[in-house]
Amino acid sequence: MKRHENQRANVFTRRTLVIGGIKAAILTGLGGRLYALQISDGKLYRSQSEDNRIATRMLVPNRGLITDRFGKALALNVPSFELYITANKTDSIDATLADVQRFIELTPQQLEDVYAQLEDKPAFVPVLVKRNLTQNQAMILEVRQPELPGIEVREVLQRFYPDKESFAHIVGYVSAVTEKDVKQDSRALLRMPNFKIGKQGVERLFDANLMGKPGFKKIEVSASGRPRGELERVQPAAGENLKLTLSRDLQLLTHQQLAKHRAGSAVLMDLNTGEVLSAVSHPGFDPNSFVRGFSTQEWQAIINNPAAPLNNKISSGVYAPGSTIKMIVALAAMKANISVETRVNCRGFIDVSNQRFHCWKREGHGLVNMHDALVHSCDVFYYEMAQRLGIERIAAMAKHFGFGQRVSLDYHEFENPGLLPSRRWKETKLDRGPWNVGDTIQVSIGQGFMLATPLQLATMCARLATGRKVQPHFVAGQGRVLAPELEVDPYHVLLVQRMMNDVVNSETGTARASRIRSPAMSMAGKTGTAQVRRITISERESGVLTNDDIDYLQRDHSLFVGYGPVDQPRYATAVVVEHGGSGSAVAAPIARDLLSAAMSARFNGDTVVLDEEAQSS
Repeated sequence: MKRHENQRANVFTRRTLVIGGIKAAILTGLGGRLYALQISDGKLYRSQSEDNRIATRMLVPNRGLITDRFGKALALNVPSFELYITANKTDSIDATLADVQRFIELTPQQLEDVYAQLEDKPAFVPVLVKRNLTQNQAMILEVRQPELPGIEVREVLQRFYPDKESFAHIVGYVSAVTEKDVKQDSRALLRMPNFKIGKQGVERLFDANLMGKPGFKKIEVSASGRPRGELERVQPAAGENLKLTLSRDLQLLTHQQLAKHRAGSAVLMDLNTGEVLSAVSHPGFDPNSFVRGFSTQEWQAIINNPAAPLNNKISSGVYAPGSTIKMIVALAAMKANISVETRVNCRGFIDVSNQRFHCWKREGHGLVNMHDALVHSCDVFYYEMAQRLGIERIAAMAKHFGFGQRVSLDYHEFENPGLLPSRRWKETKLDRGPWNVGDTIQVSIGQGFMLATPLQLATMCARLATGRKVQPHFVAGQGRVLAPELEVDPYHVLLVQRMMNDVVNSETGTARASRIRSPAMSMAGKTGTAQVRRITISERESGVLTNDDIDYLQRDHSLFVGYGPVDQPRYATAVVVEHGGSGSAVAAPIARDLLSAAMSARFNGDTVVLDEEAQSS
């Protein structure tokens, strides 16, 4: 009996120890977990708990303004109105939206978007119904708000370009962020709903500066996510303001002059600083349409316009430079020790390698030297120079003046380097046989393979006027550092300057009709007429058709480069009018008006006052 009781006691003791051990292990585990929750990982869980209670909302900064050189606004932020609806504040979404349509139009697509958003978002979250309400529409809806439950009108800031197409290609525009943008840029702002970034022009080039830095606010929310109150706010930092070198008055004048023609571009530069005072590509477009959104009709009108309004002709449009290249050939000839008194007999054509090359003057110019050839724009003289020089010497000289390269200090991204052809280029890029003398002859008068942008042509003219490596730029504040001298004989440059003066101011110069009569504001320059079609032998025999007799797209481009005043050069310009015909008749008068306006302008610190009498002289 006693033995049996002892056995039972031993079994009870063992069970007690086992159960006690299990309890102790459980208590140890619970204690360890409690320690982890409260001590080791306490900070983490407190943070997560706080996140469940507090929501952080990003605050969008105001975009920096863009102004001209005198502070006149070119891109600013203006109030705009948006309409929202909150589902749990109305008994019937359908009825409320139907009532809204009594005051403003909602398209089927807009209604479809509203219902799609309502399905995806909680009932207490406002959903966008329509943006870009007029002020009158916003006022009507606010007055009617008591009878439109759930409706709310919000005022937001929207980018606005007051001068529309006049500055469109240089200033650029902002537009909605795309998935591609988000993949390329990790900034949190890009993930904000309806956020817009710079897409073209300086809006894109300086987007990071203009964008600013976001702020945030912390709000207390319920378990369902409903806001209860604001706990903390840090205001966003507005973007930096950007001042351009452009003069609004000169830009508007340039646009006004080009608008007389179907298409073209013009650049006006300050030679002392390289500042671009005006740069217009015509036709343009309204950048505000990219902000508010295009209608189908607007977009179709733009993309179907053969004059390509979206193309920035200033820096990416490339053209055969025509006779404006002849100063470069003259400099190459002088560097090769060809005397300026060298004479060539122009009979109206020259035969080279079983091919005939014609001068623009059918009966020829007779005996001409280098000066006469430039003043009268004799093609045959330059054909002869091409044979003596070869393409490499011409190309080497052209490089000093900006051809075949991007020339600006701050606009590289939107520049086309153009084309400065060479033997090696043709052999490696084209499957059209080796370089031949005919190719060089074509280049010598700015035809054939050679292509340049209006910005390059203006740069060439600026360097001819100063003998220095002037570089254009569009953003102010880059200083007045004197450009380095070109590696070109200054005396040769002086001789070319004299020739360019006589092109405009001598009795027989091709641009005499566009001269500025005031001696203090006289200009020098060079006309150019670039063919876009091949003239057949039969047409030459019967008489070359005039531009008025052929289809618009077959007409020659009209070009002019010039600078002034002649005695102390300060401004340079380049004008290209697409299919405008004669450079002397079409482009030169525009250049004259731009230069006379710049030379007569009185810079009084906040505006440019243009002297109309000087423009028309």
